[in-house]
Amino acid sequence: MKKSYIEILRVIATLAVVLLHINMTLPANYTKTELGLFNYALFENMYMLVSWAVPVFFMISGALLLEPSKHIDLNKVKKYLGKMLVILFTFGSFYAFLEIFFYERSIKINYILRAVWNVVIGKSWDHLWYIYVLIGLYILLIPLKCIVDKLDTQLFEIFLMFLIVGCFVIPSINNYFNLTIKDCMLISDPVVYFMLGYYISMTKRDLRNISLIGIFISPIMLVVTTTLDVYGYGNGIAANAQTCNIFRLYFAVSIFYLIKRLFENRGGGFTIQYANKSLKQFHHCL
Repeated sequence: MKKSYIEILRVIATLAVVLLHINMTLPANYTKTELGLFNYALFENMYMLVSWAVPVFFMISGALLLEPSKHIDLNKVKKYLGKMLVILFTFGSFYAFLEIFFYERSIKINYILRAVWNVVIGKSWDHLWYIYVLIGLYILLIPLKCIVDKLDTQLFEIFLMFLIVGCFVIPSINNYFNLTIKDCMLISDPVVYFMLGYYISMTKRDLRNISLIGIFISPIMLVVTTTLDVYGYGNGIAANAQTCNIFRLYFAVSIFYLIKRLFENRGGGFTIQYANKSLKQFHHCL
């Protein structure tokens, strides 16, 4: 059965990703001098305020693939990997070929092989990085499923705390304050989001207060640190550009939990009919 809150998260995260790329168009192609400090800071801040979207997609994947009722074996992993590899090489080779064409200004047969090789070594279209990460998560899917199935709730929470400290807290402290604290627990942050998605989808703990604080505090801190970075105060404030950002983590987790809390008991999925009904109720109130 479809989970309503998962469908709603997909919708809002998709819209946020669109805004994310729109907001980065100018800062990615023009300097602070060309745009002006205020405009540059505005676009950077708008980007950071929707940067929770991609982590939420990783959390959605974890919530769906690691749930207890989901049986994961080698055949399923091969199936998932097969689909992702077809998508990667189909679209990746096409975009890689276009990049070669626009650079060389000519078409040759060997460009096709170059395009395929560029996909293999990760030099395809930049936006396809998400597919590479998903392939990595699928490769790790069986061991990750074993971890969540074998550990009890308390041990799993302790495990998650260590992952968050190593992957988000220490890197953020190092970046914000220009320190070099040794971090022996650092792993790939998508893995942490993946497992957090499972945990939040399954937890019975009441995290409303923590999440409500996160909804207000996280965007404020992202805006403050991003603005300081743009205006050149300090060397470590550019941590906002890092994926292992503790405020981005808090923001994404808060949004995921609150949407789950609001909509998890609504049956039937988030359909067009449900959206129309909500709009009619809204107009009636007006």
